[in-house]
Amino acid sequence: MMGQMFGKWDEKRNEIEKFVKCSQYLQFESLRYSTESCLRRAFNCSGIMYWAGNEPFLNTANNSIIDAFGHTKMAYSGIQKAFGRFHVSMKYEKLGWAAGETFKGTIFLHCKKALPGNIVVKVFLRDISGKVIAGNMFGTALKRLFSQEIGVFEWKAKNMPRGVFFADIRVERGGKPVCGNVYAFSNNVKNPLNFLRALPQARLSIQRAGSMINVRNTGKYAAVAVRLFNTDHKWALSHLNNYRTIFPGEKALIEFRAFKKNETTRPGIKDRPAPDLRLDAVNAPSTTVKG
Repeated sequence: MMGQMFGKWDEKRNEIEKFVKCSQYLQFESLRYSTESCLRRAFNCSGIMYWAGNEPFLNTANNSIIDAFGHTKMAYSGIQKAFGRFHVSMKYEKLGWAAGETFKGTIFLHCKKALPGNIVVKVFLRDISGKVIAGNMFGTALKRLFSQEIGVFEWKAKNMPRGVFFADIRVERGGKPVCGNVYAFSNNVKNPLNFLRALPQARLSIQRAGSMINVRNTGKYAAVAVRLFNTDHKWALSHLNNYRTIFPGEKALIEFRAFKKNETTRPGIKDRPAPDLRLDAVNAPSTTVKG
């Protein structure tokens, strides 16, 4: 599967770090899509079960979303976001689109509580630099909870810089953001995720304020799957908005709680001083975030 999606891997080259990131991205994309597919079939689908929630010991390959050290993987954040109070998803046929093919994405809104008033759903197709190459806007009102089809977005695919493009979906009400989602696609039909192995380097600036991390993309290229993590196995993190794709000139807020393992995380328990953390992306080097 890794060869099919990313192209051939050479055992003689030291690609283990990139291989791990790519394999976790594949798991993320697979579990996110399967989860969202069940959400889109609300009331015709009774639920979804994930086999192997966490690893009891180190594995070379496993479907768990929490590793043997208690650290969450990329797929954990994808599922966490999909089950949020408000979520937007896109139904699509494949990840690789050759020039001339008609890209088609059907947009669904998933709300667990009422969202009164007019809702605006914006769809932007962006290239690797964040430039908008196509877009559409859907105005609607929430008519049903859990799953509502919003509309269909179509675009005649072109050969894109670096062979990659992103569907950036944003939901607003009264001019304020409600939720959003980003999907990555490529022009490579044979190995559709091969682009992840050759993305240009993104540049990130980081500001930490207590249990919040402000991350800004100050470079020229989109930063894919920006993640906050720790390397001290005595500590674990719970977080929101991790593994974000951040476009040039934009910023994202990652919220977290750090706690020592085997200690309670009940609300009201005072957090201990957190250790130094790390932040990276598929195409950005690891940087220390001081405690």
